Amino acid sequence: MCADITTIAKQVGFKYHSTIIWNEQNISRRTAWGSWLSATAPYVIAPVEVIVVLYKKEWKKTSGSRKSDITKKEFMEWTNGVWNFSGESKKRVGHPAPFPVELPKRCIKLFSFVGDTILDPFLGSGSTLLACLQTSREGIGIDVDRKYCELAKKRLLIEGQINQLNLDVVAGGR
Repeated sequence: MCADITTIAKQVGFKYHSTIIWNEQNISRRTAWGSWLSATAPYVIAPVEVIVVLYKKEWKKTSGSRKSDITKKEFMEWTNGVWNFSGESKKRVGHPAPFPVELPKRCIKLFSFVGDTILDPFLGSGSTLLACLQTSREGIGIDVDRKYCELAKKRLLIEGQINQLNLDVVAGGR
């Protein structure tokens, strides 16, 4: 899937920069064994997610506040292409495929400046917007499913401890 997405992105004008592997360190979700104890069709499970870093035009951010809030320790650790930290609980968040706030937080601090606007076109449970709140970025989240917009709003109010949101739900959403 990663190779296909990279190929399509390049075909529409993006350039490839690098790949980050998130090792969520969770093999407990093993659901298929393939050909049990046989070489006929073993099923390989990799408890990792792939983040493909792409860009347009040139690999240099020149806009924004130019104020970076990443520490030296974070920079050194996060520019290593393998990130090791646990995933997020489906039960706790109430979403079938949540990711921890740590994941977008690292991407946001590594690739944007304080005050930048971050777009999450697949809002889901709102982890990216929580990361924006924690890192002093503006966040815009979009989802086709109204219940996920409401879930994200609830998380921002409770976990983000904010008391007002600008939430527009467009008619026609599910």
